[in-house]
Amino acid sequence: QVSVCIPVDREHGRVMLVSSRSRPNEWILPKGGWESDESKERSAEREAWEEAGVLGQITRQVGVWIKPSKKHAPRIKSRFSVYELEVRETRDVWPEQS
Repeated sequence: QVSVCIPVDREHGRVMLVSSRSRPNEWILPKGGWESDESKERSAEREAWEEAGVLGQITRQVGVWIKPSKKHAPRIKSRFSVYELEVRETRDVWPEQS
C-alpha cells in the first residue's frame, strides 16, 4: 500500500516533482507507505513534506493504480492511492533533501 502525492501549485501554475541522487535524470511524484497511526491522505501530505519540502492540504483523491505481480499474476504487488495536494508553502530545507 502506497500513498502518492501530486503537489499542485496553482499560484504558479505548476505540478511539483522530485528527483533523487540514485536517479538524477528522472522526475517522480512524492510517495511512500503510511504509518499505522495515520490515514492515506495524511501519509501523502507527509511524503510531500519529507521528499519535496512542500506543505499543503489534500484536496481530493485522484484515483487508485494497481501494479500487478509479474511473478504471481493475478496477485497485486502494490496498490497506489493517488491524491492531489494544494501547495501552500515550499521550504528551502526538508527532511530527505539531497
